[in-house]
Amino acid sequence: MALMTDKPTTTQWLDQMERAIADEHAALASSQADQLMDAVKRKEQAATALEQLDEAERATLDEERLAQLQAANQANAALMQVAYMHAQWALQQLGRLDNQPTYSADGNSQPATITQYIGTA
Repeated sequence: MALMTDKPTTTQWLDQMERAIADEHAALASSQADQLMDAVKRKEQAATALEQLDEAERATLDEERLAQLQAANQANAALMQVAYMHAQWALQQLGRLDNQPTYSADGNSQPATITQYIGTA
Protein backbone atom coordinates (compact mmCIF):
# COMPACT_ATOMS: atom_id res chain seq x y z
CA MET A 1 0.00 0.00 0.00
CA ALA A 2 1.43 3.36 -1.06
CA LEU A 3 1.82 6.14 1.47
CA MET A 4 -0.43 9.16 0.97
CA THR A 5 1.26 12.53 1.10
CA ASP A 6 -0.35 15.89 1.61
CA LYS A 7 2.00 17.56 -0.85
CA PRO A 8 0.03 18.96 -3.81
CA THR A 9 1.05 17.84 -7.29
CA THR A 10 2.35 20.21 -9.95
CA THR A 11 -1.03 19.94 -11.68
CA GLN A 12 -2.81 20.97 -8.48
CA TRP A 13 -0.52 24.00 -8.13
CA LEU A 14 -1.23 24.94 -11.76
CA ASP A 15 -4.96 24.51 -11.12
CA GLN A 16 -4.70 26.81 -8.10
CA MET A 17 -2.77 29.35 -10.16
CA GLU A 18 -5.40 29.22 -12.90
CA ARG A 19 -8.28 29.69 -10.44
CA ALA A 20 -6.44 32.52 -8.68
CA ILE A 21 -5.75 34.35 -11.94
CA ALA A 22 -9.40 33.98 -12.99
CA ASP A 23 -10.58 35.20 -9.58
CA GLU A 24 -8.11 38.09 -9.76
CA HIS A 25 -9.55 39.09 -13.14
CA ALA A 26 -13.12 38.96 -11.80
CA ALA A 27 -12.15 41.01 -8.75
CA LEU A 28 -10.43 43.63 -10.91
CA ALA A 29 -13.43 43.84 -13.22
CA SER A 30 -15.84 44.28 -10.30
CA SER A 31 -13.57 46.46 -8.10
CA GLN A 32 -13.70 44.01 -5.19
CA ALA A 33 -10.57 44.77 -3.15
CA ASP A 34 -10.97 41.96 -0.59
CA GLN A 35 -11.50 39.35 -3.31
CA LEU A 36 -8.54 40.77 -5.22
CA MET A 37 -6.24 40.46 -2.20
CA ASP A 38 -7.39 36.88 -1.60
CA ALA A 39 -6.76 35.93 -5.23
CA VAL A 40 -3.32 37.56 -5.19
CA LYS A 41 -2.37 35.63 -2.03
CA ARG A 42 -3.42 32.34 -3.60
CA LYS A 43 -1.59 33.18 -6.82
CA GLU A 44 1.58 34.05 -4.90
CA GLN A 45 1.31 30.81 -2.91
CA ALA A 46 1.07 28.77 -6.11
CA ALA A 47 3.89 30.73 -7.76
CA THR A 48 6.16 30.15 -4.76
CA ALA A 49 5.40 26.43 -4.77
CA LEU A 50 6.06 26.17 -8.51
CA GLU A 51 9.34 28.09 -8.16
CA GLN A 52 10.48 25.60 -5.50
CA LEU A 53 9.95 22.51 -7.66
CA ASP A 54 12.96 20.33 -8.19
CA GLU A 55 14.32 19.70 -11.68
CA ALA A 56 12.40 16.45 -12.16
CA GLU A 57 9.10 18.08 -11.16
CA ARG A 58 9.76 21.10 -13.41
CA ALA A 59 10.25 18.73 -16.34
CA THR A 60 6.64 17.55 -15.94
CA LEU A 61 5.13 21.04 -16.28
CA ASP A 62 2.94 21.68 -19.31
CA GLU A 63 4.76 24.50 -21.15
CA GLU A 64 1.66 25.46 -23.16
CA ARG A 65 -0.41 25.80 -20.00
CA LEU A 66 2.33 27.87 -18.36
CA ALA A 67 2.34 30.19 -21.38
CA GLN A 68 -1.45 30.59 -21.16
CA LEU A 69 -1.23 31.37 -17.44
CA GLN A 70 1.54 33.87 -18.09
CA ALA A 71 -0.56 35.63 -20.76
CA ALA A 72 -3.61 35.76 -18.46
CA ASN A 73 -1.46 37.11 -15.63
CA GLN A 74 -0.02 39.80 -17.92
CA ALA A 75 -3.55 40.78 -19.00
CA ASN A 76 -4.47 41.18 -15.31
CA ALA A 77 -1.36 43.31 -14.79
CA ALA A 78 -2.52 45.60 -17.61
CA LEU A 79 -5.96 45.92 -15.96
CA MET A 80 -4.26 46.69 -12.65
CA GLN A 81 -2.15 49.40 -14.30
CA VAL A 82 -5.27 51.06 -15.75
CA ALA A 83 -7.03 50.90 -12.37
CA TYR A 84 -3.94 52.40 -10.72
CA MET A 85 -3.83 55.26 -13.22
CA HIS A 86 -7.54 55.97 -12.68
CA ALA A 87 -7.12 55.98 -8.89
CA GLN A 88 -4.06 58.21 -9.13
CA TRP A 89 -5.93 60.70 -11.33
CA ALA A 90 -8.93 60.71 -8.96
CA LEU A 91 -6.72 61.36 -5.94
CA GLN A 92 -5.02 64.22 -7.76
CA GLN A 93 -8.43 65.74 -8.46
CA LEU A 94 -9.46 65.51 -4.81
CA GLY A 95 -6.72 67.82 -3.62
CA ARG A 96 -5.20 69.90 -6.37
CA LEU A 97 -3.65 73.31 -6.76
CA ASP A 98 -5.46 75.66 -9.12
CA ASN A 99 -4.66 79.14 -10.29
CA GLN A 100 -7.81 81.18 -9.69
CA PRO A 101 -8.15 84.92 -10.25
CA THR A 102 -8.73 86.94 -7.09
CA TYR A 103 -9.56 90.59 -6.74
CA SER A 104 -7.81 93.11 -4.57
CA ALA A 105 -9.56 95.89 -2.65
CA ASP A 106 -9.05 98.31 -5.52
CA GLY A 107 -10.73 95.91 -8.00
CA ASN A 108 -7.61 94.67 -9.78
CA SER A 109 -7.43 91.03 -10.74
CA GLN A 110 -4.40 89.04 -9.67
CA PRO A 111 -3.67 85.33 -9.94
CA ALA A 112 -3.50 83.33 -6.74
CA THR A 113 -2.73 79.67 -6.23
CA ILE A 114 -5.27 78.05 -4.00
CA THR A 115 -5.67 74.49 -2.84
CA GLN A 116 -9.05 73.00 -3.63
CA TYR A 117 -10.08 69.95 -1.66
CA ILE A 118 -12.92 68.80 -3.84
CA GLY A 119 -13.57 65.68 -1.78
CA THR A 120 -14.36 67.57 1.44
CA ALA A 121 -17.63 69.22 2.40
